[in-house]
Amino acid sequence: MPFMNARAGWCTPMLHVADVERSIRFYRLLGFELVRQGILLILYTADLGALREQLAAAGEKPSLIEHPPWMPSGTIFLRDPDGYGIGINQWGDAEHDAWLKQLEAKRAAGRIP
Repeated sequence: MPFMNARAGWCTPMLHVADVERSIRFYRLLGFELVRQGILLILYTADLGALREQLAAAGEKPSLIEHPPWMPSGTIFLRDPDGYGIGINQWGDAEHDAWLKQLEAKRAAGRIP
C-alpha cells in the first residue's frame, strides 16, 4: 500500500510547572494565550484515519481510534522512540469552528480575557 500524505500539522506544547498562575502570567507577557492545560504532546490532523494507517504501515503501534467526549471526532495515542506519549486528535473545520465558538462564549462570560 503506498503512503499517503496525511500529516499532523498543529502542535500544542504543554509544560510541567511549579506554579500554574505564575506561569500563565509570564507566558501572557510573551503573547501566549491559554487554551488548554495538560502534560502530553498533543498533535492535530485533519485526517486521523489516514495518519493512523500510515503510522501502522511504518511499523509504529498507534492505539485504535477512540471517540471520547473531549474529542468526539477521534483521538489516538502512541509513544515516540524514547517512550514519550503523543496524543493525535482529529481537528477539521467542524472542530475548529466549535472551538472558536467556545472561546467566544468564554470571553463573553468573562471566564477568559
